[in-house]
Amino acid sequence: MFVYFNRSDKPEYKCLEDLQWLYKVAREPMYDYDEKVRDKFFFNAAFAFLFTWFAKSPKAREFTKSQFQKKNEKYIQITLKRIEELGEIAWNTFKACNVSRPKAADKLYVQEAELSLAKALKASKTEIMERALANLNTAKKTRRSLKNDKETALEQKARGKLERLKKDFEGERKRTIAKKRYIVQ
Repeated sequence: MFVYFNRSDKPEYKCLEDLQWLYKVAREPMYDYDEKVRDKFFFNAAFAFLFTWFAKSPKAREFTKSQFQKKNEKYIQITLKRIEELGEIAWNTFKACNVSRPKAADKLYVQEAELSLAKALKASKTEIMERALANLNTAKKTRRSLKNDKETALEQKARGKLERLKKDFEGERKRTIAKKRYIVQ
């Protein structure tokens, strides 16, 4: 795509017309450089990624040096330093572009997890034991097959939880609360 920037407005390249705005964003820093233009360029995640890749690539450093062979060494070092700084800006912008914003469903999930954690913190030993027993009874009722007497995975899980609670109630409670805190985070 970068190869065709200078051809984007020519009639023989009709296939590039839909990308006209993208070419404008990509070409602007070449002719009119300022922070606003730079930020607009890096806000496009693809451009930010490509620039970061270029800034980190040893071959790109060699390419840059070869383009400025006629300039003095100080100019080349300043250019390389500026590319490195812009690479950091591009990388930070790229990471910011890829941060997912919480959706309404995510917020609801977090609220439910917080509610579950609050219940676990307030619950007494008898309530927890009763809930574990109720889970086991529900698992028994929802057996898929009555032909064989094997426990389902749900039953095994509920029975295991109940047995762990009977053996080491405090330890199991701490593990459950820690797990729910982790989910909330």
